[in-house]
Amino acid sequence: MKKNINPLSLAFESYQFAQEAHYSALYSEQSTDWHTHSDFYEFSLMITGSFENTYMGKNYHLDKGTLIFFKPNISHSLQSSVPNSLHFSFIIKTDLMDTLFKQFFPNRQLSHLPDYIERQLSPSGWQYLSYIASQLMNNSIRSDREQWMRQFLFISLSSCLMAPQTSVHLDSADQYVADLLARLNSYVYLHHKVSEIYIDYPLAPSILIARFKQHTGYTIVQYHTMKKLDYAAQLLASSKPISITEVCAELNISCLSYFSKIFKERFKVTPKEYQRLHARYRVPDENTIGANY
Repeated sequence: MKKNINPLSLAFESYQFAQEAHYSALYSEQSTDWHTHSDFYEFSLMITGSFENTYMGKNYHLDKGTLIFFKPNISHSLQSSVPNSLHFSFIIKTDLMDTLFKQFFPNRQLSHLPDYIERQLSPSGWQYLSYIASQLMNNSIRSDREQWMRQFLFISLSSCLMAPQTSVHLDSADQYVADLLARLNSYVYLHHKVSEIYIDYPLAPSILIARFKQHTGYTIVQYHTMKKLDYAAQLLASSKPISITEVCAELNISCLSYFSKIFKERFKVTPKEYQRLHARYRVPDENTIGANY
């Protein structure tokens, strides 16, 4: 009889990271019984040895370098075939998966993915994804860990979206796209010029630009600008008083009229209007209440 397991329940106490992160991961040598996850997507990467995966009444042999993916509510099990087998398991809640999938692949539909996907990665692809997994597990800083989480998810989904016969070729260009996406999603790089963000990549810019557009649906400049505007909106909506000039300086934007133009294109109101709108709903800071009396 199958059992419904919530990965944030007692059955998954060994998974790391806080529940509010909406994702978690572990390394495991243990087999898992027949089960399903009602509100989580799951990825498993075979690190060493081999496993047997059971899905829809069929058994699938999984060697080192195999990546598998399950949608929520899909029953499956994973049994180790030889001693000292190890797999890396990653789970992500449906709402976060939906959000990130739209960011990564705006021209694709998550609902179109099969319930179960199996991909055999190339040695270099497996090595790179294993490295990302290790960084995800070993990083104690949550903001850094989330960047590694995004890279792991992007590379894994890229492999799943490729046709089986080509999924083994996760080449260096795709790896640099994943790294660049993580950089662009980090506030650290918001004030940089786009060309400065990937200047250290030993890859022709034309290849990187083409691959980035292929994977995300945006040019690098478009995506970078979008992230800048999202951060600008956060600043304008915050309780801390800030001027439009200060926001532009924070984001290394020299032309106020240009900033106002692109901001209105994205949010349908000017920066000043956006700031006034959100000022209506701010909760007063308890430390300032009564300060003028």
